[in-house]
Amino acid sequence: MWPRRPLPAAASLLAAAAASAQTTDAEIKRGIAAYENFQVEGARAIFKNIVSPSNPVQVSTEQRVTAYKYLGASYAVIEKADSAKLYFGAALELDPFTDLDPNKFSESEQGPFNLAKLDIFKIGVRPPYAAVVTPSAVSTFYRFQLVTTHAAN
Repeated sequence: MWPRRPLPAAASLLAAAAASAQTTDAEIKRGIAAYENFQVEGARAIFKNIVSPSNPVQVSTEQRVTAYKYLGASYAVIEKADSAKLYFGAALELDPFTDLDPNKFSESEQGPFNLAKLDIFKIGVRPPYAAVVTPSAVSTFYRFQLVTTHAAN
């Protein structure tokens, strides 16, 4: 038997997927750099392009969450709280673990983010750390990380 080789089409699809992830990561880094350099309008344009439905590049959930988070922050700094809450809410809908680092985001950004958390109720559960499952064990403990967007029982 001849050794199997990857199909050229499959290889090109894998390469395209890897390239699109790198392209989106580069755009996110460029947007964050613009935002941190107080070029809010330029950063907003970059992040809007990332989440645009007409963007031909695949965007992962994590990348989309980052873009929504910075879009929310970009509206918060110009005191458009409703728009900020909308984008922060979109980030939280995708990932309830989303948070704003207080070392990077000011109170003017934190305020609308906290209001967005109150507008929705999401629960997030991270999978347990990899462990060997032993069905015959009498007791086994698994550690889950849970988060809600606001206080709950």
